[in-house]
Amino acid sequence: MKIKNFSAFSFIIVFMAIILYSCSNENLITSPQGTKENLSPIAKTVITPTVSINHSLDTVITLPKSKLSVVVKKNYPANRISILDNYLSTHKVSSSIQMQKISPDYRWCPYHYDTTWVLQNQYEPAPGKYLGIWTSRLDWTKCHDQYGFTYIATTFGGVSNALGANFDQNKIMINLGDNSTQNDIDSNPSYNYYFIDEPYQRDKMAQVCSYAYWISLHSPQGKLLFSDYYWPYSSLLCGTSGDYAPISGTLNLFSNLYIMCDQYSGNLCGNVHDFWNEYKADYGIPIKNISNFISLNYSSDWGTLLNLANPWGMNPIWIYGDDSNINESYFQSFDNTAWQVSWLLRQQGRLVTVWKNVDGTCDWYNGEWQIVNSYYIGYRYTAY
Repeated sequence: MKIKNFSAFSFIIVFMAIILYSCSNENLITSPQGTKENLSPIAKTVITPTVSINHSLDTVITLPKSKLSVVVKKNYPANRISILDNYLSTHKVSSSIQMQKISPDYRWCPYHYDTTWVLQNQYEPAPGKYLGIWTSRLDWTKCHDQYGFTYIATTFGGVSNALGANFDQNKIMINLGDNSTQNDIDSNPSYNYYFIDEPYQRDKMAQVCSYAYWISLHSPQGKLLFSDYYWPYSSLLCGTSGDYAPISGTLNLFSNLYIMCDQYSGNLCGNVHDFWNEYKADYGIPIKNISNFISLNYSSDWGTLLNLANPWGMNPIWIYGDDSNINESYFQSFDNTAWQVSWLLRQQGRLVTVWKNVDGTCDWYNGEWQIVNSYYIGYRYTAY
């Protein structure tokens, strides 16, 4: 019995010595923490559950210096946020996942391991929601792999580039232009979507009829979409001659023919939301108006229009981003809006920040702390 008591006492002494040594060892912050049995392992994988931010417990803030958006607990010490911002603005954190073993919010005086979800400029489609892109202003692989666009508009000549950028063939919309022939359609693979831009405004409705007929012979599942920006009925207010009769008459001639609204700014007949509602009422959703365009140049309408499309079942929605002023920042801003209205999921990186207490108190809320390391341990895609 005495031997057992002595062994237990010896074990306690040795264990306390290990603790004291570990607390004084600077390597604690950089080496994998597998030496501590009570620290849980984090696998080196990208985790992708579909979860949502709990806005009653967490808040999304954009740090002013580093320009990063982070998800933090609402009771997170305010002075730590500014320190974290300063650190992230001057230190580049590798995006690769480190093989570390930690427990969230683990404290081992004088160190504190704190975890924060950092929003990344990386998106993927929300379940059942798809976005198409018409652009030459951004690399197509980025459009697909980073910004979550799964449909793309291009010509027959651009198909190989679209496939090389990871777009599926059945999600390519062929822009036929004005001069495509039946042989152009027949000599190429069958596609689900074909397109001609604003034919009524350019007196090309006869070409629309030819295209619709040729497509019906070559690609029975193929749909021909054309865009239009006139108010459907004649109105002196917006100065258009009524084009509802000729357009609806042409639409009704072909079961594979559909119309898209590409009015971006509105006019005296109404704003762009009014146009979408009027197209829905006159041409029918999903009868003949199965999708519309949104312009990257009109940011104030992005969220409202995507919300309009939700209950209508419009899918995909097409984004026009080919104006000369468009750059990558427009895609970043649009995707952030699309994420907030449930059209995209956004990637979050789980950032571990290692804090060291410098005033000897080890008081997380009132003590003085500085950051000595940070690294990512995983990623997930989340709804807003």
